[in-house]
Amino acid sequence: MQKILASILLMVSSVGLARGQETTGEKGEEARKEIMKIELDKIAIHNANGDATADWDERYNDKDVVNLSKGAIHPKADQIASIRAGKTFIIDQKQYDHKVTIYNRGTVAVVTYRQDATFREDGKPVPHHSICVNVWVKFEDGRWQRIAHIVEPRAESAEKSKD
Repeated sequence: MQKILASILLMVSSVGLARGQETTGEKGEEARKEIMKIELDKIAIHNANGDATADWDERYNDKDVVNLSKGAIHPKADQIASIRAGKTFIIDQKQYDHKVTIYNRGTVAVVTYRQDATFREDGKPVPHHSICVNVWVKFEDGRWQRIAHIVEPRAESAEKSKD
């Protein structure tokens, strides 16, 4: 699982290295603002659950998005079906410490953040404390698509669950 995560992160970082380093200045700021708007809108929509969440995922997740969590890759269609069926349900979530790095002249964004969330799993509330990575690509038509969403338990929450 760590090899998959490392491979994805290496691939993403190589995109930035191939074209240079982080994009700064006006282009970088414009892309950063666009991505943060999408990320912050996502929180409110996902807290609402149901069709709005599934619609957001259909709109913003690339058809081949890599959804990696709990050691498994979850295809986009499965994720959306689970949301629409009420199997994936967020009771509450907070996302914070967002860091957005822009590459490739403002067309690639890597977002990291912390998430404290409670999901309904098998009818019971289950808390999750995670580190998340989203990788976004801006297409020629101007739309941003998420190509990777990686969720890993934070070290402190993994330690607590061992007790």
